[in-house]
Amino acid sequence: MKKIGHGIYLRGGVYWFNRQIDGKRTRMSLETKDEAEAIARVAIIKTTGVLEARTDFDTEVATFLAEKRAMGKHTERSTAWFKETLKPFSKFIGNKPCAKVTTKDIELFYAHMSTQLADTTAKGRMGGIRSFFSWAKKTRRRFDNPTTEIKNPRISQPARTIFVTKEDRDVIIAAAADDFDLKFMLLCAFHAGMRFNEISEARWDWFTVTGGSGFVMIQQTDTFVPKNKRNRTVPLTNTFRNFLIANDVAEKGGFVLRPDKTRTHKYRVNIRSPWDTHMHKCGFKYSPHVGRHTFASLLAQAGKSMYHIAEWLGDTLDVTTKHYAHLAPYDNSINLID
Repeated sequence: MKKIGHGIYLRGGVYWFNRQIDGKRTRMSLETKDEAEAIARVAIIKTTGVLEARTDFDTEVATFLAEKRAMGKHTERSTAWFKETLKPFSKFIGNKPCAKVTTKDIELFYAHMSTQLADTTAKGRMGGIRSFFSWAKKTRRRFDNPTTEIKNPRISQPARTIFVTKEDRDVIIAAAADDFDLKFMLLCAFHAGMRFNEISEARWDWFTVTGGSGFVMIQQTDTFVPKNKRNRTVPLTNTFRNFLIANDVAEKGGFVLRPDKTRTHKYRVNIRSPWDTHMHKCGFKYSPHVGRHTFASLLAQAGKSMYHIAEWLGDTLDVTTKHYAHLAPYDNSINLID
C-alpha cells in the first residue's frame, strides 16, 4: 500500500481516500489509477462533496427514472424501456452501488446480452446503460463513466427481404371490410409506413386532408415521442385519404383507436392481437412491422428515391439504402456514358 498524504493511498492499483464522517473512519474509492487525478478528486470531495449515500443499484435506477420523468425527458413508455434494460443489469452485477460497477462488469453483461438477444437489441440496451452512467457521473454518484471505453461492434444489417406483394396487400385490406379499427391499422402500416407504437398513439389531428391531397404528421405528444425524437410528414395515398374522408377526419379529435383507453401496458393500444387474428383468417403470417417494410419496398420497386423513402420512414438514408436499394429498378441512365 502506497500513501501519498492527505488521506490518499494506493491499494490494488487504485487510489483510495480515508476520512472521518460522523466520527467514523470511512474509505472511498477514487476510481482512478492516476495520482494527479486522485488528488484532484479529493479536492472536489472537500469543496463540493459527492453523494455520501451509496445505495444499491435498484434504488439509484429509481432515482434516475424519477428525475428524467420529472424533467420531461422520459415518457411513460421510455421509462418502461429503461426498466427493462437496467433491471437485468442490476441482477447481473448483484445490485451493487453504481459507484462500484466496473468497465469489466459492463463488458461481461454486454457479452451475456449478445448470447440472449439480437445484435441490434443488445446494442440498443447498451445505449440505455450508457445513459444511466452518464447521469450517475453528472450527479456525482461516481467520478467517471465506465462505459466510455467500451465500443459497440459494427452490426451488419441485412437487406429487407420479407414484404407483401401489392396484390396480397390489397386483399388483406379489403378483407377488413367495415371494421374501422382494423382497416385503420392496416392502412397506417401498408400505406404510410407507420411503426407499431405510432399506430397505437395516432391522433385525428395528425391527419390533414386538403383538396386532392393530404398527409399524416407523426409528431410528439404528451404521451408519445417519435423514434429518434424527430417528427415526420408522410403524404397520404388516395386509398388512405379516401378512407379518412369517409370517416369524417376533419370532425374528430383525440386518439383514433380506442380514444377512452388509458395506458396500462407498454403500448396504449396493443394492435398485435387483432392484426394476427386477421392475418390468420387471410392465410398469412405477417407482423405489423412487415406492413412498414412493404410500404418502403413497393416504393423502392416503383423507382422512388431512397431519400424520400428515408424521410417518410423516419430512418437515415444509410439505413434505408441498406434495406431497400436492392429493390430499385434498373437505372438505364448509366448508358448515358456508353
